[in-house]
Amino acid sequence: MLADLVLLASASGMMLVAFWLVPPSLPSVRCWILVVGSCALIFSISPYGALVTVAASLICAIWSPVLADARHRRKLTLAALSVLVPLTLWRHVLEQDPLVHIGAAFTTLRSLSVLADSAWRRTIFSVRDVLFLNLFFPTFAAGPIETARNFGPAAFASRFSLERFLVGALRILVGLFKMDYLANRVLFHLLARFWPDAAAAPDGVAAGLFYVLIRFLWVYVQFSGLTDVAIGTAQLFHITVRENFDNPLIAVGIRDFWRRWHRSLADWVVGYIYLPTVRRTGRVELSIFVAFTLIGLWHRLTLLYLAWGCAHGAALGLSRLFRNRFRRATEMIASPVLRPIGWGLTMLFVATVSAIADSSDSRLARLLEDTIGISSEIARWFG
Repeated sequence: MLADLVLLASASGMMLVAFWLVPPSLPSVRCWILVVGSCALIFSISPYGALVTVAASLICAIWSPVLADARHRRKLTLAALSVLVPLTLWRHVLEQDPLVHIGAAFTTLRSLSVLADSAWRRTIFSVRDVLFLNLFFPTFAAGPIETARNFGPAAFASRFSLERFLVGALRILVGLFKMDYLANRVLFHLLARFWPDAAAAPDGVAAGLFYVLIRFLWVYVQFSGLTDVAIGTAQLFHITVRENFDNPLIAVGIRDFWRRWHRSLADWVVGYIYLPTVRRTGRVELSIFVAFTLIGLWHRLTLLYLAWGCAHGAALGLSRLFRNRFRRATEMIASPVLRPIGWGLTMLFVATVSAIADSSDSRLARLLEDTIGISSEIARWFG
């Protein structure tokens, strides 16, 4: 881990110097510095990752002008498959590094957005645009999930601002504090203090729920800290990356949660799966369910993550039906008196579903076995 941080810091420093030495009148040169530098950094960690990402980006750039022509929009499925096959092979067969594995997942969504925008918006993206979108090292494995039509190029002609640079550096420090201190020291040691035996399940339902909630808090702090580092690093180059979280731990209701949690993923789901499905079927609840089922499989090709997607899709669909049919009851639930109950149920739901989907935690595996009868062997087989 320390070696990776040293490598990342060294590569970032060299790219920063090279980037700011180039005058703003040469934005294309600045872009290529980031593309080549990011590719070299990813290659040093995962050669397969760099090569497949470049190949997928080139495929997208080749398809872009074809799909932008209205006569060839029907070829979108073929274009998507030509990208999905190598990316899926890389992610699930060739890749061993867990962080690059996440990068492969994000690359898949970014590449599909390029193809969809080319076909639906008749926008042509250059090789440089797609390579930058997929390779830019701060967001490669941390997110947020940007799209080519609204990310990057305008910043390449900006002049250096010490204020923006310091804001980015401060954001990086905040992210590192979250990951290293809050997540890996405070919360991790809290779990280890209460449950020192990694193979033993928490004793009792209350202890189990507490463990599940603290573990979900650890996931959020770790993920949001990684996002802070990505946003701050991009800010050093004066590149604006969208916010990915909006205080999801205060969400009341599953709909409110997905407005706050992993917002770039939620927006991607709405724009590229949910809305097209609604236009085709006319059925809103079904479209929500289909969208989140697919996103569950996007997280990981396992039955447990399929169940995660189905659970979130069903919860969102049922929530919408309830709001439409029982408006007065919905207003009562939103009252200040009942909001704490709604908040508690929301956190309990998302934390529990997240825990069930992750079979790699031995305590969770034993907890599932003791509470709902799913043996650790079955959990490993499904996960």
